[in-house]
Amino acid sequence: MKCVACGKDHWEGDECPRCHFPVYEILGDDLDQSVAQIQAFAKEFQKEYLNDLQLGVVTYQWKDQNGLVKEASHAPVYFAAGSILASGEFWYPQKLARIPDQEFLPVTLAFKKGSTEWQVPTQVPNLKQAELQQVGFRLEDELQVRLLLKNDSAQTESEPVSVCQ
Repeated sequence: MKCVACGKDHWEGDECPRCHFPVYEILGDDLDQSVAQIQAFAKEFQKEYLNDLQLGVVTYQWKDQNGLVKEASHAPVYFAAGSILASGEFWYPQKLARIPDQEFLPVTLAFKKGSTEWQVPTQVPNLKQAELQQVGFRLEDELQVRLLLKNDSAQTESEPVSVCQ
């Protein structure tokens, strides 16, 4: 079975184990009308799910320790509300330093829904230009987002990542 709301595949039960969208059984002859109603319920469910979702990335600060660069701290920075993503891309306003000489950048996405927080590692193709860059998100179908990376010359994006825990 595939969840209509988040796209989770291969599960059984009365609700999706990832997003908790309920399973609807179709009664009657009008399959097209029933499917349309379930899809409408799924769209409304997605909208409600995004209402209290916050998205961000884990940022790192570095320090010099006896001539070596060491991590000073790391913390999630939430900068995108799930409800805002429905209207398009959303960008972290601060420009960040570029990490040179890596084909892909490992990035830890941070999610917060209500009082629950979780993190998901992903990667995004690195930009080649020696310019400051920004990170952002774009909402995809089935409650997924793509992490975006841009500078003044180019833009790249990650594979889709579920916003459901």
